[in-house]
Formats: sequence, structure tokens, C-alpha cells
Amino acid sequence: MTGKEHKTPERDEQFDKEYLGNIWGWKFSFFGLILILTLVFAMWYKHKATNTQPGFEKTESPIDKIFD
Repeated sequence: MTGKEHKTPERDEQFDKEYLGNIWGWKFSFFGLILILTLVFAMWYKHKATNTQPGFEKTESPIDKIFD
């Protein structure tokens, strides 16, 4: 080679410059957290406002009526 020799880097230099972990940014992550907490609060409020017991209601299956 003339003048400049080509040297291979030990690591990719493009990844050394900045943090690439969160591609959407911290504002988007914070918005997602607020959305999740709002939905959890809405479920809790609905549960308390209607005075329901936690869990699923026991329903009778049509098959059970046939065999009784």
C-alpha cells in the first residue's frame, strides 16, 4: 500500500460513540409507564367502586345441567 496502511479495528468503532440501548428514548418509556399505572389505577378504582370480590365468577356449564 502506498502511504497509508489499512488497519482493522479490534472492535466496531460505530458502537463506541453513543449508547444505543433504548431506541425510542426515555420520554417514550416514561409515557408507557404512566399509561400502565393509569390502567392499573382504573382497574383498582372500578373494583373498589363496584364492591366486587376478586377472582372470576363461578358459572354453570350447560354440560353440568345435562348430567344432573
